[in-house]
Amino acid sequence: MKQLRRHTYYLLLVGCLLTSLVVGCKKEPTTVTGGSLQYNGQTYPIKSVRQRCYIDTASGTQRIEVAFCSPKMSFADGKMTGTGALVVLIVDCDSAQLFDNQYNILSKSYATFIADDKSDTICHTIDGGSLEVSSTDNELQYTFTAGELTGSYTGTYTYNYDIDGAPCGQITINDSIVPLQEGDLLLWGPIFDDNLHYYEFYFYSCNLRHTDAGAIKQGIAFVVGLHSANTDAPANGTYPIGSANLDQTAMYGHRSGNNSWGTYWTNYLTTSTQTKANVLTGNIAITSENGKYTFAFDCTDQLGNKITGTHSGTFRTCDVR
Repeated sequence: MKQLRRHTYYLLLVGCLLTSLVVGCKKEPTTVTGGSLQYNGQTYPIKSVRQRCYIDTASGTQRIEVAFCSPKMSFADGKMTGTGALVVLIVDCDSAQLFDNQYNILSKSYATFIADDKSDTICHTIDGGSLEVSSTDNELQYTFTAGELTGSYTGTYTYNYDIDGAPCGQITINDSIVPLQEGDLLLWGPIFDDNLHYYEFYFYSCNLRHTDAGAIKQGIAFVVGLHSANTDAPANGTYPIGSANLDQTAMYGHRSGNNSWGTYWTNYLTTSTQTKANVLTGNIAITSENGKYTFAFDCTDQLGNKITGTHSGTFRTCDVR
């Protein structure tokens, strides 16, 4: 029963994270109207649109990349696959999303056209133009003009936020320094002992990234599980890491069935490849005031790595009691 609850509530935690963060999330699906683009006397249907918010390394400015794909074309993580048409428009934007406005298309924009039999490929450099955006419910309407390239699309889009989170702490794992951003807190209630509440804190590296479906594909997650008799928040103090379910202790990292519990870290190299270690000994110190938590870490994992550091900030809270 405990494993079933954890699986169910982990999905709920992912849902809380995706609705709270603008990080690698997908818009809720609605009816897609679609669209088309015209180039060199040819018309290509537009099937999907992807927006990515990122920081341009050369200029330091925030930009949004909008990719329009024909039915047999796909574009993700800067990689194009398939045949047909791909138009990538880049605009400067101070906000994380495009709103009702007209944007100037930057010169780094481009279009690629690949024949179905792959016998011919046309690469078109876009030197400027305009992108007009208007919103209706959960959909956006795009209209663009860039020289002889024109097009429009109305419908849903996939969104990726490709900017590091603001740092509010760091941990050192052996010799590796990992800046940490705002995290998540899962309130489990008394699942290990009738008199103790279990608090699960998730700390994320600033470079955390997600797939469209919400799975972590890059970055480090450091998880701390605390026992406390307090019902609303763990009591201030130092929590020694161990296997006993006692008041004001941190649970050691371990597996139970298909689930990980306690204190551990995971380095996501890809969606399917991770390195991971359970934390077995040491102490976690915590103080909280007005919803802000301050942590100090001094512990050791199963590989012998020394883990030290601090974190101070608020947590997105998901109460599943």
